[in-house]
Amino acid sequence: MLDIYKYEQPILYNILNNSIINNKLSHAYLFDSNGNSDVYDIVLSFTKMIITSNITNETEKNNICMRIDDENYVNQLSIYKSFIENKTKKETETYLYSILNDTLKKI
Repeated sequence: MLDIYKYEQPILYNILNNSIINNKLSHAYLFDSNGNSDVYDIVLSFTKMIITSNITNETEKNNICMRIDDENYVNQLSIYKSFIENKTKKETETYLYSILNDTLKKI
């Protein structure tokens, strides 16, 4: 899931991928976009990778990923958006990208 960032964001890719491979996940992660519009997709991809890391059945993995893309997750992202805007006092835009459907949705 993070493989699409292996060459575009090699340092980030290696840190996140190695944390999963080595089972050294942190209790929290902070992603600063620095203007990178891919940050939401990276977060979603990492989330999906963590949740499905021990699942070998591809159908089951895909079902879990689709549930993450569900409206409930969108609602959660809206809460994060509000939190970030309150903390930074800056207007933000939130997008949800589905790798499975290749669709981008502004939240």
